[in-house]
Amino acid sequence: MSNTHRKSIGDMVPVIDEVISAGGNVRLDVKGNSMWPLLRSEIDSVLLKKPTDIKKYDVVLFKRTDGSFALHRIVKITNSSLTTVGDNQYIFDQTVTPDAVIAKAVEFQRGKRRIGEKNIRLFGVLWVALFPLRRLLRKGLSWIKNHLPVCIRSFVNKFR
Repeated sequence: MSNTHRKSIGDMVPVIDEVISAGGNVRLDVKGNSMWPLLRSEIDSVLLKKPTDIKKYDVVLFKRTDGSFALHRIVKITNSSLTTVGDNQYIFDQTVTPDAVIAKAVEFQRGKRRIGEKNIRLFGVLWVALFPLRRLLRKGLSWIKNHLPVCIRSFVNKFR
C-alpha cells in the first residue's frame, strides 16, 4: 500500500510556500499537459525553489488572477508584469505581477534523467522561437503519432 496522497495544487501551495520561504526545495509530480513536450503529465516531476533572479524563459509556479495555479514559462518581463505561456499552448496567459510567482523550477526529472535549470532555459529559447509554428508542429507530431505505426505495419506486411 502506498503512502502517497494526491492533493490539489491549491491545497499544497501554503506548504510549498512555507518550505521554499525557509530555503528548502519542493519536488512535485506534474499534472496536466500545458507544458508538453518538455513535461509529461503524471510521469515527470519538477524541483521548485525560491523564485530569486527570475529571467525570461524560466519556468515558474504562479497564481493566476482568477485564483488558479499554473507552472508555465516566462516569455516576457517588464518592470511590473510577467507574461507566461505553457509550452503546449498557442495563446499567452494573462500577465501577472512578479509577486504572483510562488516558485521557480530548477530541475525536471523523467525517470532517472534530470534536466537542470540551464537546459530548461535553453529548451525555452528554442521552443519560444518556434512559437509562431507551434500549432503546425503540434498537428504534424499528432499526425505522425497516429499514422506512422499504421504506415510501418503496412510496409512490413508487404514483405511477409
